[in-house]
Amino acid sequence: MAEDDLVLRFLLEELVTSWGHQVCIAEDGAQALELVAKEPFDAAILDWMMPGVAGVDVCRAIRAQEGERHPFVLMLTAKTHPDDIVAGLDAGADEYLAKPYNPSELAARVRAAERFMRVQDQLLEARKLIAFQAKHDLVTSLWNRGTLMDALHSALRERSDKMGAGPYSVLRFCMDGARDFAEAHGPKVGGELLKAWADQVVAALPPGTELGHLERDQLLVLLPDVDEDGVEALAREFAQSFSDMRFVTSAGTFAAAIEVQGATAATMGEYDESLLLCALDASAAFSVSRVTHMRRHAMPERIPSIPAR
Repeated sequence: MAEDDLVLRFLLEELVTSWGHQVCIAEDGAQALELVAKEPFDAAILDWMMPGVAGVDVCRAIRAQEGERHPFVLMLTAKTHPDDIVAGLDAGADEYLAKPYNPSELAARVRAAERFMRVQDQLLEARKLIAFQAKHDLVTSLWNRGTLMDALHSALRERSDKMGAGPYSVLRFCMDGARDFAEAHGPKVGGELLKAWADQVVAALPPGTELGHLERDQLLVLLPDVDEDGVEALAREFAQSFSDMRFVTSAGTFAAAIEVQGATAATMGEYDESLLLCALDASAAFSVSRVTHMRRHAMPERIPSIPAR
């Protein structure tokens, strides 16, 4: 709140505080600009005529720096000419109140600000949810296929433009029997199974590892800078870790058989997501395929870690 008159400033603070709000007080427009720049706020009550910086200029500063949220601005003014009111609203004010004002009128404006901010917050949350759902699978909360393939395409495209970019690998986890189980017990139980499995895979990976829901019973992990031997070692390690997994659902316990496959792109001509996925399809369980050829490796003595992202 910004008000240069001491008595009105004290009255304004007492009223707004009594309605359950925390307030920051500015004695003039210059102080108001400082508060606006450093303090987060939901609403501003500004006196129009203040020495130095006018309230309408503070309002313009608020609008110039606002981000996702739109703070509610109430302008207090002795200016009642229509042109002045239009000027205040054009500067970004949401509402105005003529001086001298009745406390009940001010209370009504504050309640309007509360409703405005409440609805705005609901809309922002809804927008965030829609943005999340556009990129994530609704059951697992992992990246959906579209987002996953976009990330893979971008990563491989970036490497194809660089000489000596190094290997790029992927791991695919397939849960055998999951489709039959879901078809037998319905989509709700199938969702429970898929979510429990995805949570187990996420827990087994380092934080920040990129992965997503490739298909109904398949998850794909992106592994930049992991070579052919390294990804095969990881495939075997995960296959061993997931060899005896059981998931409890509302329809009973499901004993999962997890198949892990890997593929690696390591040279300029191999950095293509379609070729990489074809190599996955051609690889045997617990083994790794190169994009240009396929071979099975002996398990190395040391299990390499996934590089931190």
